[in-house]
Amino acid sequence: MMTFQRARFPYDEEISDIIEGVRSCPGLYCGRNENDNGTFGPCGACPWGYTTNASSVCTLCTDEPTFYDWLYLGFMAAIALILNWFFIEFFAKKKRAIILHVSALLECAIAALVTLLLVDPLGSVTIRSCPITFRFRNNSIMSNNKFSRLVHNVI
Repeated sequence: MMTFQRARFPYDEEISDIIEGVRSCPGLYCGRNENDNGTFGPCGACPWGYTTNASSVCTLCTDEPTFYDWLYLGFMAAIALILNWFFIEFFAKKKRAIILHVSALLECAIAALVTLLLVDPLGSVTIRSCPITFRFRNNSIMSNNKFSRLVHNVI
């Protein structure tokens, strides 16, 4: 006869020393949002621009981007510009190519500026970032697998 028993994991323990009566959420990217009445909702994905803290509560990201964040953003902007220039070279007539290259550069620069102005914090060219510390568990499928929570006992 086979019986199933639920295994206990660290996130099952109450974190009542931080927040009274709230259990931590499974995984690194699940958290609880604070409701209007001061209570905490169920575990779920944090809203855009929020990250979880040690007590599984969604908190606003307030850090500045790191060097690697800037490298990634610069790479994405450069890819858009390079693809524009490639297709201009491929399809445009040589007489108008220089004008089209300049207009593509202006298009990408204006798009980047407008994007910064429309993203939270609205009307500002600053960017907020959430700090990420690499852990193997970030990329492990098995760490949050529901079936791995069962312990099989064969009697």
